[in-house]
Amino acid sequence: MGVIIIIAVFWLLGLLTAWSMCVVAARADRRMEEIRHTHTDTDISRPADTGHVD
Repeated sequence: MGVIIIIAVFWLLGLLTAWSMCVVAARADRRMEEIRHTHTDTDISRPADTGHVD
């Protein structure tokens, strides 16, 4: 009986670890998308600096 409980605990810990990794990966992916869109928007709205004068 004790062995079954230990196996169940480790299985649940593994499940919790996998779920938390998925959550962290989804947040990081969402954050990278926001950063990419922010940089794209500012690059489009920023005028090109072609003639640099000192």
